[in-house]
Amino acid sequence: RPSLIYIPLGMRPVSGEMCFGLPIDYSHVPATEVLPVEYEVLRRFPKCWSVLGPMLCGVIYRPCHVGNFITKYQSKDQTMETWQRFPVDMCKRVHELCEDGGQLGLFPSELIDCSRTAENRTWLKEKENHNGSLARLVPSGDEEALKNERERRTLFSESCPLPYDKNASRPEPMQCIFPLVYTSHDHIPPVFDQCYLPCRNPLISSSAGFLSFRLIRACMCFVLAAVCIAIFCFLSSRSSTVLNDDVTFAIACCLLSFAAYLIVWGTGSINFLAQASECTIAEHGIAIRNTLLDSKWCLLTFFVSHVSLASSIGFLAAAYALNAACATKADALDNKKEKQSVIK
Repeated sequence: RPSLIYIPLGMRPVSGEMCFGLPIDYSHVPATEVLPVEYEVLRRFPKCWSVLGPMLCGVIYRPCHVGNFITKYQSKDQTMETWQRFPVDMCKRVHELCEDGGQLGLFPSELIDCSRTAENRTWLKEKENHNGSLARLVPSGDEEALKNERERRTLFSESCPLPYDKNASRPEPMQCIFPLVYTSHDHIPPVFDQCYLPCRNPLISSSAGFLSFRLIRACMCFVLAAVCIAIFCFLSSRSSTVLNDDVTFAIACCLLSFAAYLIVWGTGSINFLAQASECTIAEHGIAIRNTLLDSKWCLLTFFVSHVSLASSIGFLAAAYALNAACATKADALDNKKEKQSVIK
């Protein structure tokens, strides 16, 4: 519900004036608040920013209209100025969609305060007392100035029926914090806000380049795995040497475990298998990663790869320790032989 102010405070738009990248091309009331540039970090929360961005600009650059009218008993034109008030439901919706940003302490709660309604007399009284912001902004106590400032500060109305929610700004796919992407899915929870982890790295612009990268990685894994298995088979062919030499046995087990790790990693690099087991097509045709618990293949590869890699590192450490122990033992035997030869 607009307020009637007879002392015009609204100003015409200034050429080139911007608010978070949006042009201010309408008449507005000059705000007492400073444009909160630090809140632009919430632009990386696309679901939140789709309603918060327009709301912030509406608060800082409050829309107004100045018109002339004639009354019956006055010969001169009179001026009427109307200031925009927003529905309180819109404020509540902003708080609801910006829950993630609020938990991080990024939400501008001072500006977007749903208690700043024309119907909330308690809020107005608190602001008008000697400690309130209205008293500080109008220290002279002038009634007309106080009235103007009160109207400036009451942003919302409980009786405003306008459906502002239909005019929310449209997020962009790469609006999220890198490397997350903006999309939506009914069953996979987002990392935060409405941002998901993509299957394809955003640094790779084309799907063909991504496919080539996966293919090269898979080939390298399989070639290295084949080399490890070949060396293991060569050592195993000399079973007596492997069984009698602890160091050789540990190295053979290390190679076999590392080959298993490479095979699992290379299999996961095959594009069609990775897409089928790890990814889901979400809105806008964007492939996003499933959560770990939603994919049995991911759970299996996670377990096998971690166990095999840990085993290979363990066997390699054991081989090093055994080799060092054998060298120490050999040195001790040599010293003993030297002492015996000296005595003789």
